[in-house]
Amino acid sequence: ISRVALLEGMKLKKVNEICESLPIMNGAEETIKELKNKNYKCICFSGGFKNATLIFVEKLKLDGEFSNIFHTKNNILTGKVGGEMMFSDSKGNMLLALQKLLNIPYNDTLVIGDGANDLSMFKYAKNRVAFCSKEILKKEANIIINEKDLRLLIDKI
Repeated sequence: ISRVALLEGMKLKKVNEICESLPIMNGAEETIKELKNKNYKCICFSGGFKNATLIFVEKLKLDGEFSNIFHTKNNILTGKVGGEMMFSDSKGNMLLALQKLLNIPYNDTLVIGDGANDLSMFKYAKNRVAFCSKEILKKEANIIINEKDLRLLIDKI
């Protein structure tokens, strides 16, 4: 049984309340501001859900997000999900599409990830950050940060 299936029957309002209370990673605001000052587009690719990512887009002034959705019926979670980031290659495929759409070359692309589902992005970016990540990602990264503070990235780019 999938973890999401365990949420079947939960009220959407409760999910949204939980998402509103999620903490922002240390240094996220400062790092995103610095990246934007350097003309980076800051876009969240998440295997999580829009209920959370849209909150972070607003709070952190991100340029966009791609994530998944909970299926609901009468504002109750059905236990099913859908969305743009469902598969192991979803993030890489979306990054490649955005690079083409926005005319952003490999050398000007920076990606940050923490797990195996981020691996597909790494082949499309010159700067590949493993942030408090699993070993599989560290092997492919050229920037490794092991402390939970995104400000540590600023001096590395």
